[in-house]
Amino acid sequence: MKRQTRQGEVILSVIRSAGRPLTPLEIHQLAVQEIPRLGIATTYRHVKTLCENHQVVGVDYPGQPPRYEWADGQDKVHFACRTCDK
Repeated sequence: MKRQTRQGEVILSVIRSAGRPLTPLEIHQLAVQEIPRLGIATTYRHVKTLCENHQVVGVDYPGQPPRYEWADGQDKVHFACRTCDK
């Protein structure tokens, strides 16, 4: 496993503290508050690496972009509001 960078630490922190699955765009929007020059490609790359390292898992909602959440080892059931898509 590679050394954790500042970008990776912030992205992981955003996902862990979100309390709900986030899209890569949502992750990026929250992460740029701490690292303003963070690129969207870097966000996608770090999310992919976190998934490969089993730190983050993908959550699929039908008809929506993929979302990601902290892999805490607990089975979860997810619901999506049809009105606000959250």
